[in-house]
Amino acid sequence: MVTGVRVNIVCPYFIDTPLIPVAGRVVLAGGATGKPEDVIDAATRMMADTRIAGRSLFIGPKVKISADNEFQLVPQTDKMGREVAMWEAFADDFEVNEVFNRRMVGLFNQIEATRGWIGWAGDMISAFTYPLRVWIGK
Repeated sequence: MVTGVRVNIVCPYFIDTPLIPVAGRVVLAGGATGKPEDVIDAATRMMADTRIAGRSLFIGPKVKISADNEFQLVPQTDKMGREVAMWEAFADDFEVNEVFNRRMVGLFNQIEATRGWIGWAGDMISAFTYPLRVWIGK
């Protein structure tokens, strides 16, 4: 038995990659997706900083949050807010799993509500044109 080993976990939300098929994009329409570069940033951070041990990084869509409360969204025009796509969870955060999950789900629900029907329509168009855009890009 090995003791003292700590595992780091990168937990991406739905990330805008070719792995998401058209049907998946339709299901996700109206909700934002994360960017691959944010997942790369999270993984690089975990590899580069040897002091990080036993942590999880959750990656989602970029949002602007309050400088005082990381679970409070602010408008994109807010000068005091900061833009993030990654949230860190410590091992003891999982002891209060219900509160943590409720806050994360609440945050993503706020994102979806903010995007509204315009975001949904844009995502639907993007979902159906994705194969064509990939084919043209090759």
